[in-house]
Amino acid sequence: MHIQSLAGKMVPYHFLENRTYETISDRFIKNTFTALDYLHNTNALTITYNDEGVTKTVDIIDVLTDDTTNNITIIPGNILTTHRNPKNRV
Repeated sequence: MHIQSLAGKMVPYHFLENRTYETISDRFIKNTFTALDYLHNTNALTITYNDEGVTKTVDIIDVLTDDTTNNITIIPGNILTTHRNPKNRV
């Protein structure tokens, strides 16, 4: 997973315990790291489901951040724009 800074630089995201957010100068990167780290720390996107009688648990954030097959990129956007990105970026 990569995050595009406000200056256009691509920054890889990996969870880091006790990240020092004050050292991150780009506000979009700082806010995105803060949100993703929160989702990771709180297990907010962990789901448990039954698969043919077997109970399974998956953390969606782990799946997204560990994905090396798909190019998952978070980019800054304008509040008034609509989704027109042909590469399916968020």
